[in-house]
Amino acid sequence: MKDVDLTYHWRTPETVAERLAEAGLRVTARVLREPFGGEKRPRAFLLAEKPVGLTPR
Repeated sequence: MKDVDLTYHWRTPETVAERLAEAGLRVTARVLREPFGGEKRPRAFLLAEKPVGLTPR
């Protein structure tokens, strides 16, 4: 089992999509929503898939 860094950082959806692509994953869907309640920043949810035959890094 690998160590997991659970430090929370704000990232833009574009940055996260770039990092996923660098890892060999493809973003298949993204949902953006405006801030709600006391939130100050918009939120994004990305769905990524591993292409068939990709070996993990």
